[in-house]
Amino acid sequence: MNLDNIFKRTNLQHFQSFLLQGNDCVEVSNKPYKQRIDEARRTAFKKIEEKFFNEELDDIAGNIFDYVSVAQDVHMEIGIICGAKLIFELLVD
Repeated sequence: MNLDNIFKRTNLQHFQSFLLQGNDCVEVSNKPYKQRIDEARRTAFKKIEEKFFNEELDDIAGNIFDYVSVAQDVHMEIGIICGAKLIFELLVD
């Protein structure tokens, strides 16, 4: 067993990738959370703005923000539950 690989994978991005997708995180980003989110948002909205006119854009952006808000809430709740389960296992063992 290569212990160096274990320490390289001891990272929140690897952990979340394993839990959510069941695989290793291919690339770890050292960028701050806000920067990662802002870059993804800019890329998405650039494409959306290219495809839709201003009147449609506001409606579509509202729908996207509604979806993201619900997804964020659900993922946060799942994260809290998973964290609580991990803490419980650590305390019981």
